[in-house]
Amino acid sequence: MCVTKRKSERERERERQGGMASEEYRVTLTDLPTDPLLHILSYLDCKDLIRCSQVCHKLKDLYNNNSLWRRQTKVYWGLTECGSGVSWYDEFKGMYADLGQYMDMYMRVKNAWAHIKTYMHTHCPHIYDTIREGATEAQLDDLERKVGSELPRSMRCVYRIHDGQGALQEDSHGLFGGIENYNHRRFEKMLSINDIVLVWRHCTKMLMRPSQFLPLSFCHFSHTIQYLLVGDHSVNGLTPGQIFYPSESHARDMFISGSDYVDWFCQYAQDLMEDKFPLVEGSVLRFYHDPLSTATTQHLCISVATAFVPEMSRAGQHVHAYRVTLSMSESAPHRAACQLETRHWKIIDENGQEETVHGPGVIGEYPTIKPGTSWSYISCTHFKTLCGSMSGTYTMRNLTTGDTFEAVVPLFRMMTSQCVSVPRDFTKVVSHDVTKTLPPRNIK
Repeated sequence: MCVTKRKSERERERERQGGMASEEYRVTLTDLPTDPLLHILSYLDCKDLIRCSQVCHKLKDLYNNNSLWRRQTKVYWGLTECGSGVSWYDEFKGMYADLGQYMDMYMRVKNAWAHIKTYMHTHCPHIYDTIREGATEAQLDDLERKVGSELPRSMRCVYRIHDGQGALQEDSHGLFGGIENYNHRRFEKMLSINDIVLVWRHCTKMLMRPSQFLPLSFCHFSHTIQYLLVGDHSVNGLTPGQIFYPSESHARDMFISGSDYVDWFCQYAQDLMEDKFPLVEGSVLRFYHDPLSTATTQHLCISVATAFVPEMSRAGQHVHAYRVTLSMSESAPHRAACQLETRHWKIIDENGQEETVHGPGVIGEYPTIKPGTSWSYISCTHFKTLCGSMSGTYTMRNLTTGDTFEAVVPLFRMMTSQCVSVPRDFTKVVSHDVTKTLPPRNIK
């Protein structure tokens, strides 16, 4: 790098008159003062900084500057303090020696964990208290030896920061949330390394052979397991690194919930921080709400969120749960108070096949909504196709006038993930003890 110093017209004229050859004056990079050089170097990543140290003695001397490595340590490892008597350069080297293989994703995963812990500490302290300290490289290597497959680097990075949740308890609630309705309950616990081995051994014992399907989460209520495909080859449409749920007993359908461990994990953390899920009695319900699935009629607001239920689904019967919330703002007039009397649904599957349902109340109840109150319920349905939609109205009776009106239930779409097939002998194991009851087709 050089800086060209232009000569003035007088200097050029003097040279011409004196017969001197024209020559530009150059200032090299090493001629710059230390502070500007440090400022320039602070914009480099660690690899480029190392390369610059090999250019000349001056840059090599600046390479060891404490301020440069303080920034590098914060950018790559998220540290703002180093150990007593330890330079920032040595702190960076120590972190790199331990976690260098995850450098490209470490901060993304660390921030995701920070989001999850902040949310759980605030809203679900009983779940927050179950989060374990991080695993070591030796523990992860031992897990690989026991299951006979190499773990994705992204999964290793997640577990280096926190090793899932504590020992399995019958009444434990899962870090990954779940769903709940009148006849089904699922709350997924993030398995620790030790619990992964326990569940994996149960599966391999039933199969009488090693398995490429590594359990990630487990529910004590429904015995649902979410799996990760490990190894280096595909299995019946599943590719290594994909995360999936098994379907109902003896069905061959598998529903993919993620294609990359870090993307899957970080997306969940982001959803928590954006309050995308309802929180009920200290548990996260993984219902997704489309902002367009909200409608207001005569001060009564109705919004709907949906969730696909893979563990209860199978070919030709894809189960979806939906959560309806009826609410009225505090600013609504008292005369707007009303009570639900009947429901009317229009159900359309992916092929355009339409069905209508009418009936009294919802889930056997006739809720009253007044200003400043809300009421929610969960029900479910199933489609022959993977996806479908519902919309309709509730007949409401005004408690002041006695008049009835039709409150609009906005259109809400129910979507599912990609569906693939796996070996039949495997589905006999993964569906073991899974609830087998399908919800009734009658919509509530």
